[in-house]
Amino acid sequence: MASFAEWVRARDANASEAPSSGPPAALRVAARLSEFEVDGATETSKQFNWLVDTLVREEAERASVRRFKFEADQKRALLARLLARYCCRAVVGAECTIARTDGGKPHAYPVPAAAAAAAPNFNFNVSHEGDYVVAATEPRALCGADVCSADHLCRAGPPTRDQLRNLADAFAADEWAAVDAIDDAALRFNAFKVLWSCKEAVVKARGDGIVFDLNRVSFLADDPPGNAPPLRHVAPMGYPFRSALVKFDGVPDRRWRVDVDVLDAAHVASVARGPVAAMKDKAGRFRSTMRDPARGAEDSGAWRAELAEPRPPFIVLTVADLVPPRRRAEYDALCGAPARVTPC
Repeated sequence: MASFAEWVRARDANASEAPSSGPPAALRVAARLSEFEVDGATETSKQFNWLVDTLVREEAERASVRRFKFEADQKRALLARLLARYCCRAVVGAECTIARTDGGKPHAYPVPAAAAAAAPNFNFNVSHEGDYVVAATEPRALCGADVCSADHLCRAGPPTRDQLRNLADAFAADEWAAVDAIDDAALRFNAFKVLWSCKEAVVKARGDGIVFDLNRVSFLADDPPGNAPPLRHVAPMGYPFRSALVKFDGVPDRRWRVDVDVLDAAHVASVARGPVAAMKDKAGRFRSTMRDPARGAEDSGAWRAELAEPRPPFIVLTVADLVPPRRRAEYDALCGAPARVTPC
């Protein structure tokens, strides 16, 4: 399957139609809050309100965006919903309605049958914190994504040991002991962010919501000692692993894997992948979209090989990139500038 970059190049060479092979089904995409500028306050901005009212199809999701008090939070919420729709178009090839499980996990419903060949268990997840909003998709495994900056802890530099100890209850005893033993504050904070992000990604993949205790999730490094995450702007300092197996209540479950991507010096993103059977979905709508629900249910060599398949690093998109091609002229008119051509 072509890489996302190859797909973009092919699309740009022939903007009227996508390559026949279609886009890859495992995406890692992001947007930055600092690059999302609109014409004035969100309440009165023509650009912001056009994006909400035109591109967010569900009334409940539109209301959720506007429910936030602070403009930064409104923008993060909108970017998350635009990224979700971008992912659906890229993988499924169509606009999808976004529904949620009782635990709040978003999913496409229904998923067109045409997506079954490339992505029989298509699902996605989104996360936002600090300057980044991220989204990830998976074609077969259950997917959870998280981005962590913990910026509220580091207004004046890395948090102290005492500040982090307030969150020790979210860690297994041996896990926290390893973090707490790191003398350097910056290195300790880096380790904290990776572990916290990975825990959140696992719980979000399952769809438990806030009822699952993070201290029940820990990790077993699955890469050579000292192997740093794929880095962009920072040195490999303090990051405990690039990839890891997941332990529940101290017991390794090799049907699960987490992968870490360091976005910049302040932000760490992680994606968890696991068996479809682990999803929490009382209503059953999300489960009904899975065309291979037994995938990964057993710990097998074939499933481990699937989890070991490489995944791309996150790529940053602009707001214009997230506008569907058929609506881009309208958005261009509001912005007064042409949008960059993208595949979705």
